[in-house]
Order: sequence, then C-alpha cells, then structure tokens
Amino acid sequence: MEQIQVIPYEDSFHEQVVQLYQAVTAKYKHACFWWPGPKPNHENVYCAFAGDLLIGKGQVEIISIQSLDEASGGAESSVRTEESFHHIYLNIKVRPDVFAQQEVFQSLYSAVYERALVLAQGLPKTHPVQICVGNNEEETENSNLFVKNGFTPLYRQYEMERELYDMQEAPDFCIPELHFIQSAIESMEEEQRYLRTESTIWPQSPLGLHRLRWLKGKAHFTSFAAYDTEQELVASIIVCQEDETLGAVEEVFVVPAWQKKGIATHLIKCGLKYLQEKGYPKAMLCVQAENDNALELYRALGFAISGEEHRYSKPLV
Repeated sequence: MEQIQVIPYEDSFHEQVVQLYQAVTAKYKHACFWWPGPKPNHENVYCAFAGDLLIGKGQVEIISIQSLDEASGGAESSVRTEESFHHIYLNIKVRPDVFAQQEVFQSLYSAVYERALVLAQGLPKTHPVQICVGNNEEETENSNLFVKNGFTPLYRQYEMERELYDMQEAPDFCIPELHFIQSAIESMEEEQRYLRTESTIWPQSPLGLHRLRWLKGKAHFTSFAAYDTEQELVASIIVCQEDETLGAVEEVFVVPAWQKKGIATHLIKCGLKYLQEKGYPKAMLCVQAENDNALELYRALGFAISGEEHRYSKPLV
C-alpha cells in the first residue's frame, strides 16, 4: 500500500467522497456518515489518500456548548451541574476494502483529535470537554477502533420512523390553563425562554444556544409549544428537515407538573401534520434505548424502530 497522506478537504474531492460513502454503506447500510457540508466547515474535515485514491475521511464538530448562554452576552445559564460537558463529536470512515484499516483510521484520528483540541480552545472554561462518536450498531469494527483509543460506552439510542401518508389533522385539544402555539423561536427572548425551560429537563446535557441555532438553520424549522397562564413554557417539540425525503422530530419535552396529560401526544401530532404538509413522506426521531416511557409514546403514535446507534465518549485532554 502506498504511503498514507492526510490533507484538509477540498471541493475537488467531492466525487471521491461520494464513492467513499457508497463503499461504506454497501457494507453497513445504515452507517453514520457525515458529509463535508458548507465551505466554512471544510477546515474540520480531513481526507486520507493512498496515491490519488481517497481511502478515508475524518470530521470533527462542536455539537453542544454548555454553561454559558451566548444569547445573553455571556451571562451564565440558569442550570449548571458538575456532570455537564461541552461535546465535540468525531466521525471517521475508512473504505472497507482497504487492507490497512487501523493504520488509515489512526492517521485520521490524529488529525481530527488535534483539530478538536483547537476547537476546544474557543469553548468556555466553565466545564470540561468530552469527545464523542456515534456509530450504527452494525459498525462494530469502527467502534472497536475508537474503544482502542480510550472511548467508553456512553448510551444507546434508537432511530424511529413513521410514514406520513395517513396523518390527519390533530384533533381539538384543550386544557384551560394552557395555550398552544406554533413558533419559529425567532427572538433572543424566545431563545432564552426556551433554553431556560429545556435545561431543567436535561440538566446534564442541555441543548444550548449553539445547538438550538444549528437546528434553526435547518429547512422548515418550527416548534409547537404549550404555555401556562404565567407565560411559562411547559412543553415543546421541534420539527425540521432531516434530509430531502425525511422530516425530523426533535427535543420533545413536557415539564414534570404537566406530564401524563396527553400534551406531548398532541404536540407531536401537530408536528407530524406540519411535516406532511411540507411534503415529507416520512418522519424520524431518536430516543435513548432506556427511555421506556418515550418508546411507548412513540410506538403508540405509529413510530417503529429503524436503527440503533451506539455512542462512545472520553475526556478531551
């Protein structure tokens, strides 16, 4: 095998990245494969070549920034725990037909790890950084290579899908103390109000402004929410595009005092009808494998498990 050369991604590599995707998904149908994305992201993408052949690709991306609310000019968020982390995710894929799989992987891993260290310098110093990876359950060889580099299991999550051809208008639903709205969470005040409530639901892994604005950048982004008489957010879901043929349901939550009243069911039905009207034939969502209550809810709404993802993490040193 020719000497491996790892270099930053360029637009001229696109066709070879498509070929890499085809080779990986021919072996692992549901592989977690990242595309290079828009040009500003290309500095976070590295390609491994043997001669003129692209044999692997590695990427790194900041997924969540905890503890500081950028929308408030640097003021600390309302919920902080010692267990919270900034999360930087890695994605490394190597052509299955390459003989020196581990050598190619390690070359790409070194490049993306060094880039993760650079990205981490710009994160608030209030919390440590975890680097993480997510792979489909089939991708055992790839996951094992991360384990050899010190990663340990984080959690498992199911991907669930539902066809939308039979979606009907959400029936009338009334709780006198609540009012229901659709909102694009446009203003800074709306962002802060949303993140303040959301962070009480998942204090160890709040969404954060960085991730919220990433979701807001997706096509057909909107939210369906419920507010009480004090104008406090008590429940919300986000819907947006996953890809050209698939809508996504994200960030489903109901505050504890209002759970088990059918609110989440109503909001999800509204969101699914919205996605159907936008032309998506299917919708998907993700749920942690141990979340039995959520699994029961989603199955009752017609979702079925379509895949399983295993996530791993380790501290960024």
